[in-house]
Amino acid sequence: MFLNGTAKVIFFFFTLGVLVSPNVYSDFGQSPLGNIDEGPDSTLQSILDKKAKTSPFLLGNKKLNEVDLEVKGGGPYIDDGKDRDENISITNRDKLFDFGQRVPDGSKESENYKEATNKEIFAQSFNQGTSSFGLSYIKDFGSYKGRSGAFEEIYKNYNESVEVGFLIFSFKYFLKKGAINSSYRINGGLGFYQAPGVFSSTKERSRKNITLWAVPIDFTFDMEMVLGKKFKLELQGGPSIMALFQNRHDKTEEESQKRMGQFGLGGVVGSALKIDMMQFKRMASIDLLSSLSVTDYYLNVEVRYHNYFWGFLDDISVNGLSLGLGISYDFL
Repeated sequence: MFLNGTAKVIFFFFTLGVLVSPNVYSDFGQSPLGNIDEGPDSTLQSILDKKAKTSPFLLGNKKLNEVDLEVKGGGPYIDDGKDRDENISITNRDKLFDFGQRVPDGSKESENYKEATNKEIFAQSFNQGTSSFGLSYIKDFGSYKGRSGAFEEIYKNYNESVEVGFLIFSFKYFLKKGAINSSYRINGGLGFYQAPGVFSSTKERSRKNITLWAVPIDFTFDMEMVLGKKFKLELQGGPSIMALFQNRHDKTEEESQKRMGQFGLGGVVGSALKIDMMQFKRMASIDLLSSLSVTDYYLNVEVRYHNYFWGFLDDISVNGLSLGLGISYDFL
């Protein structure tokens, strides 16, 4: 009993000493993280309130737009515009690839997350290309008129002759975009013909072939009329050069006229109906847009008419109509 009474007395004085200690109020409610320099009159709630305003952990906030993002002296993640080059312009490419994105600038944030659909992305990218590359194949229905009708006799009047037509490569740079697009354009083509030679005296076919390469190069002005979201009508015209290279397999390398080449000048006009496949195949086209900056790609139904009448060494004229199909890509 004595020991129990003594223990009670000791516990009573120990408790009294703790309660009257001058540091008890400053220690009570101390944050376990420490480093909060608060006075003795601070309560736990006031400490947390002040901590929420200065801490990056956003304690006690329910909405993002309630957070004060203004940092005195600037911050590493907030663009205050002081170091920005005023001469830098925002291009269509920047706007497209930053679609639906914005760097935090202290303004009120939307409480709803906004997501751009494929339809919205392709609507924004439509007709925004700055350059274009195309490839097409056209069947040549033209005529090559020369001395004594040699071309017609060799290549046209023989069932086993080879007429490949033209493979045309094109590049154009847009000058203006809108309801009517304007651009300058360069086309380069390659045509191939081959047939056995003809003896002039007997008109019989030789066992050796004669090969003719036709190489047109066009420098044209191009216009596109936008017909809704899925179609365009293209018109082009301008000067052109035609190079003709002939190789006779019935002659040896040492003989004259084994290989011959000549150039002629003329003009070309053309038209194409362009079907925008980007608007039909959106899911398959999203990678082209994101990785290769392709804004539109087309299936083209093409018509071409050329006429070369001056500059050939021989008495030759080349003219006629060509029809074919092609593909083209517009790039940002």
